[in-house]
Amino acid sequence: ERLTLVDTYGRRSVITLSELLVPERAAKQVTQEFVQASPENASATEDLLSALLPKLFVPNLVLDLEGTQRARREASESVRMVKHTVPVGAALVRRGEVVTRDDLFRLRKYEAVMGQEAVLQEAWGTRVAVAVLLLAMLAAACHVLHAIHPEVVMSNTLMALMVTVLLVQLALSRLSGELYSNYSNAGPAWLGVFLPLSFGAMLLAQLIGLRAAVWGGMVASAVIALRYDQSLHLFVLGSLSSFAAALLMRRATKRYHALRTGLGVGLVVALMSAVKLLESHMPPTFFVWLVPLAVGTGVITAIVAAAVTPLFEYLFDVVTDLSLLELSDLNHPLLKQLQMDAPGTYHHSLIV
Repeated sequence: ERLTLVDTYGRRSVITLSELLVPERAAKQVTQEFVQASPENASATEDLLSALLPKLFVPNLVLDLEGTQRARREASESVRMVKHTVPVGAALVRRGEVVTRDDLFRLRKYEAVMGQEAVLQEAWGTRVAVAVLLLAMLAAACHVLHAIHPEVVMSNTLMALMVTVLLVQLALSRLSGELYSNYSNAGPAWLGVFLPLSFGAMLLAQLIGLRAAVWGGMVASAVIALRYDQSLHLFVLGSLSSFAAALLMRRATKRYHALRTGLGVGLVVALMSAVKLLESHMPPTFFVWLVPLAVGTGVITAIVAAAVTPLFEYLFDVVTDLSLLELSDLNHPLLKQLQMDAPGTYHHSLIV
């Protein structure tokens, strides 16, 4: 409501907002003063000045944004914190009493505190329930893994590989979900299109095998579904896309196999997401973008999975089909020496 004016000499004065003269108001004030001082031809003079002065007056006040923010900060810091304590058991309002502004303030504070405690209790209850459900699910998943692939459970290296891949999968899904919620307003129906739900299955299919890839994809999908309000759609979508990724990626021996896997996973995701969008009664224009977005996410996921596979091979000392194919390179110096010194043995080695 108040303005501090600082002139070119640094002198300060404070005026109210109503005292601030804009060109129209200043012209009206000057016109009235002039007409009062020279009443002859008052009507013509008033009309002339009212039309001319607003165009001649130039505002000469400039907002000092930095100074304003500094003054606000200083004023805020100068305010002393005031606390009022209400004893436990004290009556906030009694029947028949007139509710004052202070009473209403205390009632609203009480309501806010009770609401926060209720939300906190509900959040803790939800977290405990999700934690128990997650532990039960992981115990069942480990039992299933022992039944379908006991070699993995018996190997510390393979178990460490499985856990690392799943953690990377969950981290990427969490990051993608945060980016989607921050930069998109398309709603939860499109969330599955942008999550790399099949990333872990693509890696495990090459590093361990089909059974481990399908198992890892379903476990990761279940955890992600718990993360997003126990979404059955995300679990089914992640499981099916992981199964498709494991089938297409388990015998990857060429570079284009990763592209083929990404296309296949993208089509599966697009089909399942189309069913979800039909249930949500989305406009037909949404389906035009569905297939390109799903295929693009699938291809990017496959490319990233193929790019980081050598890193996991090196860290966990795992040999894949692509690693074995690298051994067939005839330009190896030892093979060239063998070709020159022992051609018969070299030919026999090629046949083997």
